[in-house]
Amino acid sequence: MRALKIIYLILGAAAFTDFVISFINPAETYDILFWEANIWVYRGYRLIMVLLFVKLFLDQRKAESQHVE
Repeated sequence: MRALKIIYLILGAAAFTDFVISFINPAETYDILFWEANIWVYRGYRLIMVLLFVKLFLDQRKAESQHVE
């Protein structure tokens, strides 16, 4: 279970890094799952991924803390 929590944290950090880089080094279009999308759709997609992985990480941490007690 601990490895899963670390994986969520790493994926969230990677998605956040990619989200920030899209502001630093913008392009007109990006590929999302084999489709071209404009920059704002791509940034929305990455932000949703960040929020999803952070939520999964926090849920996993909460479940582990309840299991220990």
